[in-house]
Amino acid sequence: MRAFVKKFLQAANIDCGEVRVGLMSYSTKVTVEFHLNTYNTKAELIDAIDKVQWRFGSTNTADGLKTMHEEMFSKANGDRPGVQNICVFMTGGISNIDDYKTIPEAEKAREKGIHIYVIGIFHKVFSEVIGIASHPASLNVFAVDSFDELEGLDTTIFESDISVLHGLMSYSTKVTVEFHLNTYNTKAELIDAIDKVPWRYGSTNTADGLKTMHEEMFSKANGDRPGVQNICIIMTDGVSNINYERTIPEAKKARQKGIHIYAIGIALKDLSEVNGIASQPACLNAFAVDSFDDLEDLDKKIFKSYCSGTYILFYFCIGVSLFIKITC
Repeated sequence: MRAFVKKFLQAANIDCGEVRVGLMSYSTKVTVEFHLNTYNTKAELIDAIDKVQWRFGSTNTADGLKTMHEEMFSKANGDRPGVQNICVFMTGGISNIDDYKTIPEAEKAREKGIHIYVIGIFHKVFSEVIGIASHPASLNVFAVDSFDELEGLDTTIFESDISVLHGLMSYSTKVTVEFHLNTYNTKAELIDAIDKVPWRYGSTNTADGLKTMHEEMFSKANGDRPGVQNICIIMTDGVSNINYERTIPEAKKARQKGIHIYAIGIALKDLSEVNGIASQPACLNAFAVDSFDDLEDLDKKIFKSYCSGTYILFYFCIGVSLFIKITC
């Protein structure tokens, strides 16, 4: 189990603060090994994982789940608002302490927006693990007979359950919502809609673009769903020249709502505004390119910096912002 957890975290961007990790073990009693804000570097985490001890006992899954959603995912212990909370739960047995509380505690966690993956080891009866996991269980429950089968499971977990809603907005002098998050349901429809987006000549009103993004596009009426990370990818080839004094404040308002912003500056000499728009640290979320050719493979850089298994469809166009909702 220690080896799996260490390997699982290899692709996580921990040192720059993109990913926080907490670890809890349970048998008869629950032991918090460390909280989300205990360690800030991957080296410290790996060392702490190596020191986790085996604790013999029964299977008190209910209290494990309760501690997870009440204590570990709390602001005092490192939880951050607007950031997706994920629990990877490994168990080798069915609850035999307070078993009637197990599913209700899992339901409480999911109601708080915590996404739960369950790994059942040597399980023959799956009703409990299916009840614990986020729905659909087919994407969030993994059954293995040995720890060897956990090889590559991190990739499976991150790749199995990403359903993406896309919204697209363009801006120049004015802002135009091309389509909202809930307008299209298939990739074919999206591609066709993107092909029909016209070029709109004008100035650079980034402030109103950001305002429309966080007030209108990421709204419940237009497809936003609670408990899921919101991502904005904004591309611009110019510094704001309309309402420029509002550009950074509007970006801050969006980030305060939990929206993660990647900013791509194309052929820009002054990157101060792009860096101010992007989520922090800018070294991970602001990208400078000299031409559209340089955007090749930029998706891989963004995926790596945010989290493994995040799938985003890019539309490269000067003055266009692509707003994306990752849903589970």
